[in-house]
Amino acid sequence: MAELIVTLKGRELRRVPITMTDTVIGRDPSSDVRIDNPGVSRTHAVVRYRDFIFRVWDHGSANGLFVNGRRVDGHMLRDGDAIQVGKFLVVYAQGGLLGALEDNSRRADVAMPRRSLADATTHLTAEELARLSSLPPPMPTASEAIVEDEPLEPTRVSKLVVALAVALALALIAVMVLVGILLGR
Repeated sequence: MAELIVTLKGRELRRVPITMTDTVIGRDPSSDVRIDNPGVSRTHAVVRYRDFIFRVWDHGSANGLFVNGRRVDGHMLRDGDAIQVGKFLVVYAQGGLLGALEDNSRRADVAMPRRSLADATTHLTAEELARLSSLPPPMPTASEAIVEDEPLEPTRVSKLVVALAVALALALIAVMVLVGILLGR
């Protein structure tokens, strides 16, 4: 299960499992990840789960949102990403088999405790499955490319359009088959 690890000066304060589609980080008592500090806005950021991807969004914070030391409005989260909220770091821990086995000790920007094989689960992300099976990783969607501030290459846009057209055609065929079954043909 994915979780947010709240740290201050390299010391882990608490772990908050992400159990909802929207997890609010802020100073407000109703926040899911409450950080009671004047440098933290009442609703500083939101971690949103959509389409099997976690993203963090600035929620109009006074001091801005920083991920891995870079100011962002939104960011697709990857295992070990450090979200700076005031003087606190909130580290996104993805979970999953490779997330549990990866050694983050070589990352200079995040102080993470080592995890053992006992923490591993059988849930794999698409990227982990691609790495294990030697398939190419999935292409980012247009919205992911915008969040990551990376322009989509024309070939990726073409492949994305083709994939959407194929998905639409398959959905249309499935509807036609269901209508045919319902009409008894």
